[in-house]
Amino acid sequence: MATIKIEIDTESSNPVSVRPFRTPSWATPPTQGIGIVSSISYDAKMTTAFNAGLGLTPTQAFPPGPLQAYIPPALDDLKFNAQAIQTAIQQLNADAKIGLIVTFGGNFTWNVANQFATKPFISLIGSMLPNMQMSAYFAGGVTLDSIEADTARINDLVNVKPKVQASNIWLLYDSRTPMAPTEMSNWTGGGVTPATNGINDPTKFGLDFGNIPNAAKAVVISAAPYFLHNREELIAAANTSKLYICYPLLRYRNADGTNKPTSGVATVLGPDLCEGPINAYSLMGATASNALFGETNPALMHAPQRTVYL
Repeated sequence: MATIKIEIDTESSNPVSVRPFRTPSWATPPTQGIGIVSSISYDAKMTTAFNAGLGLTPTQAFPPGPLQAYIPPALDDLKFNAQAIQTAIQQLNADAKIGLIVTFGGNFTWNVANQFATKPFISLIGSMLPNMQMSAYFAGGVTLDSIEADTARINDLVNVKPKVQASNIWLLYDSRTPMAPTEMSNWTGGGVTPATNGINDPTKFGLDFGNIPNAAKAVVISAAPYFLHNREELIAAANTSKLYICYPLLRYRNADGTNKPTSGVATVLGPDLCEGPINAYSLMGATASNALFGETNPALMHAPQRTVYL
């Protein structure tokens, strides 16, 4: 008998908060370009989504022509290396051709830029954390509301699927992320487990799932950039665990990847990063478009949350 996989996609009650963006003719190209710094790989889908929101054709030639923006190769895949990120930020500070710095990779990358950027920068972050003080150079960005959405994830696991008690829901998290302490203190499920093995070797995520107590019936995966970057190994380990899994980003459907969440025992509840009509990277592109022309706003937009039952 053939197996039919059905995805049920529901929109969350948390719509995107979008500032109005102008749609200029771009008769005059921006006089300075965009420098991209990312702790994770800035891959093709992310690039396409960002460029779509930007509304200008990227070029590595300077000065850019009409309908173009100068964007040199991204300084990416810098990992949890604060010194490498600082060096990248300072390289862009010193480049007179760069007028705007864009950071990807969550709060860790933002934190370095916030300390060392000496020109306007925008960031994609996981959540707004207590005591975050934005520097004078912060020019806006997008938040995924990763911690804030944990309540919705727990409620969905309790009331919709698979209908387990909150005390039987665990959080798997990356202790290196700046948002980890806040996420743990706000967690209302049964308990939390750090991915101590997988963060050193992604092929060992299975050991981390093995450390989750037998009382757990479902696991929420924290929206750590490292987890997403190593989603092939993480999804494979989650499938083997036989636990019901709630993933934090739509990209965990992994449509173009090798390992996909097991149908019937997985939910994805979170924003689109770089796919769908409104996604975080395209919103970042739109923010960058305005910032290039001096229309900065230090507020953060909220990427819309979606729920998909796999």
